[in-house]
Amino acid sequence: MTKNKLEPKKKLLKEFLELTIEQSQLIEAKEYEHLFNIFNEKQTIIEQVNLFDADFDADLNKEETELEEVTKEIQNILSEAIELDNKNKIIMQQNKEEIAAKIKSTGTRRKTHSLYRGKHASIEGVLLDKKSK
Repeated sequence: MTKNKLEPKKKLLKEFLELTIEQSQLIEAKEYEHLFNIFNEKQTIIEQVNLFDADFDADLNKEETELEEVTKEIQNILSEAIELDNKNKIIMQQNKEEIAAKIKSTGTRRKTHSLYRGKHASIEGVLLDKKSK
């Protein structure tokens, strides 16, 4: 059944949408540290979908009525993800300097910490007690 053959693509695009929603939440919360990982995961999904499409084109003419339903669902998911991704890009463009500074400072803090304490040392709290004069 051709409809079932499209389920892997639908699953990939749902993952893409979930990552885009997560990306949007991180941007709104101004937590930019994990954006790079999300970009990489989204790129991997795009590559997998492209490979899927290349393999699937040969079977596209079969069972068109079943394909139409799943194709519409896929298009709706993809449209929603693209719309949200475009909004994220606009927000990130507006906050470009702030994002770059935070990503850079996060990397610097990690590097400084690993150089000072070693790669596998945990961060510990410190309590300072000031004496009154």
